[in-house]
Amino acid sequence: MKCMSMFGRLAEYAAVEAIPRQVPAAPLRSNSMLHIAVARGDTARVGELLRQGFPLDLLDTAGFAPAFWALAHPDATMLTFLLHQGSPVDVRSACGDTPLMAAVQTGSLAKVRILVERGANVNARDNRGFTALHRAAESGQAEIVKLLLERGADPSVRANGQTAQTLAEMRNEVEIARLLSSP
Repeated sequence: MKCMSMFGRLAEYAAVEAIPRQVPAAPLRSNSMLHIAVARGDTARVGELLRQGFPLDLLDTAGFAPAFWALAHPDATMLTFLLHQGSPVDVRSACGDTPLMAAVQTGSLAKVRILVERGANVNARDNRGFTALHRAAESGQAEIVKLLLERGADPSVRANGQTAQTLAEMRNEVEIARLLSSP
């Protein structure tokens, strides 16, 4: 009562004992205004937020940077815009994914091509050890497998005991398994 009488309506709470401060174990994340502007495809707003100091490697609630959100657009306009604004081409998600890995999963050869032309590491591994080549082989994307191999992807990389070729073979992706077995 003393606290409430001293501070009146300004007091939010009062307690006799000290209230321990609990620091969360994981970083708090939210879907920032930057992420939302990227999702809306609003390049003017994205540019404004970047000028205000929003970082291009800011992670959302699921652990993804804005570049990952740009991959959801049907065209590559937002992805190209973010890269032009300085988004790291190999920005990592909380799981260690890169935009290249995510682009492979969307099946967009055009977006994969943009990322590798901008210098994306074709041999980057996620937190489990998988590469973009593993993902392309497992999901049956022969054109993307060819492009990644042309750009230096290493088909011998193992993750959980699997190479890209063994994943393709498990999925009966004969053409891809053949591409990966060629020297």
